[in-house]
Amino acid sequence: NARDLLVWALIPAVILVLWIFRRTGFGLRLKAAGEAPLAARAAGVRVATVRFSSIVISGAFCGIAGSELAVGSVHLFSENMTAGRGIIAFAAVIFGSGRVGRTAVACLLFGFAQALAALLQINSALPSQFVLMLPFLLTIVVIAASDALRRRPRNAPPPQDSTVQLVTPGTQSVIVAGHLTIDEIQHADGTVLPATTGGAAAYAALGAFLAQGEVVVVARVGHDYPLNRLRLKHTDGGRINIDAVTVVDGRSIHNIARYQIDGTRVFDIESLEVLKEQTPGPADLDNVNVAGRWVLVAAAPLPQQKRLIHALKADGALVGLDTEIHYLTEPGSLEELRQLTRSVDCFLPSLEHIRHLFGAHIAAEPGALQSFAASFGCALTIVKCGHQGAVVFGPESPTGLAVPAVPGLNVTDPTGAGDAFDGACLIGLARGEQATAATVTGCVAASFVVQAAGISVPAIFSADERTARYRLCSPFEPAVMERQELV
Repeated sequence: NARDLLVWALIPAVILVLWIFRRTGFGLRLKAAGEAPLAARAAGVRVATVRFSSIVISGAFCGIAGSELAVGSVHLFSENMTAGRGIIAFAAVIFGSGRVGRTAVACLLFGFAQALAALLQINSALPSQFVLMLPFLLTIVVIAASDALRRRPRNAPPPQDSTVQLVTPGTQSVIVAGHLTIDEIQHADGTVLPATTGGAAAYAALGAFLAQGEVVVVARVGHDYPLNRLRLKHTDGGRINIDAVTVVDGRSIHNIARYQIDGTRVFDIESLEVLKEQTPGPADLDNVNVAGRWVLVAAAPLPQQKRLIHALKADGALVGLDTEIHYLTEPGSLEELRQLTRSVDCFLPSLEHIRHLFGAHIAAEPGALQSFAASFGCALTIVKCGHQGAVVFGPESPTGLAVPAVPGLNVTDPTGAGDAFDGACLIGLARGEQATAATVTGCVAASFVVQAAGISVPAIFSADERTARYRLCSPFEPAVMERQELV
């Protein structure tokens, strides 16, 4: 009968499904869409289409199973004829743990339990209630055993030989290549912060730290730079690795940052020669494994950024690029920058830089920024708009999506907020967040940076406060943001 045919079809069906999963493009895409949807999306797989196809195929097989139950077992169609068998199917999938063979064994085991229950009900004096309970009791035992096996500690893999320390469990790692500077910050109200530890790379590392990520800093500094100030510690923070920082002879880069009443600022660099000498280059990455990792190329002269980006892409890195107005003043800077942005994976300009490049006052709105962002030819462009938040242009938001900044902050020092945004945003991308969620992660980190002076963690910082701010500047409801990270 139909039931016997389906039982005997189990073995060829297992072989066929194994072959599809391991040997066909559809099978590989199907596994990726279920196990690693963000990685699949990055590889060009249409995750939603694949998942919809799998639901249609599953529905067809469920129809076959229902017809077998009606024709082969019950011999008629009646209401609630499954009698709770659906939960047993879930248990088989749980026991299988994504393996076709184990799932088939589970199905046979549960089928045997149901047949045994029917046999005992006829040929034994046991109460029928206990006999009918047997398949479901076995289901509970199997689910509990599967959960215990998943929780069982496994032997840790041996440490790999690497020039960069392994990432701490629970964190994600990015690399930041840029300047470390010593700044004198002059605020518009006359207050001065002398000899402040700073630099684009330092603030980007701070942002990654506040996003609970791990960051490797690649930089060159003079003997006077206080590297120990980058060794931040906080129970709710990440980790900053400075093993790839090279100390050279002479002074570090020294700046004076003058803030105006309208919020704009002017940077005076003590020595452009020192700045160029202490801009990290490809040789500084020789001892750092960049393949498959996000690397932020922080503000630097365009020719030096170009050499660094070409080396990184050749080594298989994912590159995020930031700019600085000082290096965009030469004739032809816009076209040279466009050549760079076409080769990177994420472009992170500020609204101020966009206005400077195009010589126009552009509103911090998706509609106003769309054509300018598109002209750079980068698949993911995130325009930082200061206290107005950021605007994302990416695969999920081609026309732009505004992400608000955290409201109601008491600002101590805005220096480095944009760089901190960069570091935290790349941490978000590295841990698998979609562009919008990663932008929110960047805005939250920047909100903490402006509440402290220099490279330091504000007293208000905590995991709970970070979560609260994430919700405040999310353009969606929290549940929608969670789905964005997973779909």
